[in-house]
Amino acid sequence: MPDWGVQATVSWLLSDCFGDESVSIVAEEDDKTLSSSDGTALLESVVAAVNGCLVEAPKYGLRSPEKDLGPHDVLQAIRKCSSTGGPKGRFWVLDPVDGTLGFVR
Repeated sequence: MPDWGVQATVSWLLSDCFGDESVSIVAEEDDKTLSSSDGTALLESVVAAVNGCLVEAPKYGLRSPEKDLGPHDVLQAIRKCSSTGGPKGRFWVLDPVDGTLGFVR
């Protein structure tokens, strides 16, 4: 669950700061598990964690959403983390918990 939560939180914050068009994120997790009928409880946990993090954003000079993100918003934020990167432009590589070196290779 932490990987999805971090990806959604970082994706939302970067999109808010730089605009959706300017954000390219390479990350390991996709939304398939959370979007499945078996993933409803997990998705609810991720949504709660993301909103819990984003409410703290002003403490760090960042903006919080005007209202809590819903499941659709969190899934959309995770879906933005599907870039393949490349030799030009700005992109972020996220894998907050494990396997970063192997993933980047």
